[in-house]
Amino acid sequence: MDAAIKLCKTATGRGDIVSFQGGFHGSSHAAMAVTGLVEQKEPVANGMPGVHFFPYSYCSRCPLGLAPDTCAINCVNYLERSLSDANGGLALPAAVILELVQGEGGVVPARKEFVGRIRALTRELDIPLIVDEVQTGCGRVGTWFAFEQYDIEPDVIVASKALSGIGAPVAVIFYDKRLDSWAPGAHTGTFRGNQLAFAAGAETVNIFRRDNVLSNVRERGEQIGDRLAKLQLNPWVRDVRGVGLMWGIELADPQDGRPAGALARKVQARALRRGLILEVGGRDDCVIRLLPALNVSAEIVDTACSLIEETIEECCGSATSSSWAPARGPDAMGDG
Repeated sequence: MDAAIKLCKTATGRGDIVSFQGGFHGSSHAAMAVTGLVEQKEPVANGMPGVHFFPYSYCSRCPLGLAPDTCAINCVNYLERSLSDANGGLALPAAVILELVQGEGGVVPARKEFVGRIRALTRELDIPLIVDEVQTGCGRVGTWFAFEQYDIEPDVIVASKALSGIGAPVAVIFYDKRLDSWAPGAHTGTFRGNQLAFAAGAETVNIFRRDNVLSNVRERGEQIGDRLAKLQLNPWVRDVRGVGLMWGIELADPQDGRPAGALARKVQARALRRGLILEVGGRDDCVIRLLPALNVSAEIVDTACSLIEETIEECCGSATSSSWAPARGPDAMGDG
C-alpha cells in the first residue's frame, strides 16, 4: 500500500488521500493512516497527514442512517459533492483507496452502483483509483480479482497474501502506465525479490487453471450462502453476506441493534473447541468471518456450516440483551 500511495503522489504532484470508513489497508505507517480502525493507530502519534475518510456502502449498518431501498447511494453522493464543490474544503487528492469487499471491516461487499460511481468520478476528475485486493485477490471471491465483478478498471491494484500460493512473502502493485513517473529505485526494500515466492506464485496460477479452482470457489460460495441463509431468522443475526469464499455473519442485539461482539467471540471460541477455526471482525468484532481454503470440498463446507449453525443457535439461546456488552478476549461471554 505504501508503494501505491507513493506512486500516486509522485505521478499527480498532490498530497491528500481519500479512504473509506471501515477500510483496512495494513499496519505500516502510511497504511495505518488510510485505515479506518482507530484503535490500531491510536498508540502511534503523528500519523501521515492529509487523509480524508468518507462513508462506505455498508447497507446493514448505514453510516448515514438510511435504508438501502430509498437511500439513492447517498454515501457516494457525499463524496461526489465534496470533490466537486469549490467551497467543500477538499482539494483534489492524489488517490482514492477502496476495498471492494471490506475484510477486517466485517466482510462488507460494496454495492455495484457505489463502485461504478466512484470509478466514474475519479476518471472525470483524473484521480487515480487504488483498489486494495490484498484479501480479495488471487481467487478468494471467485474471480482472480474482485474488481472484475464490478465492471471497472482500477488505476492501481494492490495484491499480496495468497499471491505466492504457499504463504511465502510477496506483494505487488499493478498500475496504469501513465502513472509510471517515478525514478528507478524510488521504492526499494531489503526483502524484495523473493525468488521462491515468485516461482511458487507462477506455479499456483498453473494449478488454479489445472484444477479449475475458481469454479470451486464460486460453487462452494453458493453452497455457503444457501446453507447459512436461514440463520437470518435468528433475531441475533443482523446479516449474512459474502461472495466466493469470503463470508461474514453479523451479530447484533435484537433490541437496540448494537454490535454483539462478545457474542461473536463466544461463538468463535466454542467453534474452535469443536475443531473449526473462525475469525471475527467488523465493529466491536461482531462479525463472524469464514475464509475457507479455495479448494475446500462440498463435504467439508457442509460439515462446517452445520457446526456454525449449531454453535450460533446454542450461544444465542443463552444470550440476553445485557450480556452482549463490548468486551475483549477469545471467550468474553464465558462458557455459558
